Amino acid sequence: MNPLNRILAAARSRQRHIILPEGDNPLVTEAARKIVADEIAKITLMNGPDIPGVISLTPSEAPDLPYLAQEGHQMRVAKGMTAHQALSDMKDPIMQAAIRVRLDLADGTVGGAAARTAETVRAVLRHVS
Repeated sequence: MNPLNRILAAARSRQRHIILPEGDNPLVTEAARKIVADEIAKITLMNGPDIPGVISLTPSEAPDLPYLAQEGHQMRVAKGMTAHQALSDMKDPIMQAAIRVRLDLADGTVGGAAARTAETVRAVLRHVS
């Protein structure tokens, strides 16, 4: 078995939950379809179309938005973050995906198809590390 097939087999056996925060990007949407069709991972697609087998989520309308904002605020209050800023952060898909990983609501997030590298790294440094 070649290395790629070994990686795919391992991913299928683990069925990790991955968030794709850039669901409005057609490449990301196609990736979500393929990942689910190939049973590689469980996918949450933010701001994307409804796709069978994919969890669809609009960050600004997430039912747990207040909880995520509260957690984000608690993590950054010592740095001067206000509750209002935390709520605003959690409406951003990249930021919300990162805090969901931090809170073990997902195993990982993949972004950067449309977002600048700095935005993606900032979210990870702020909420995951």
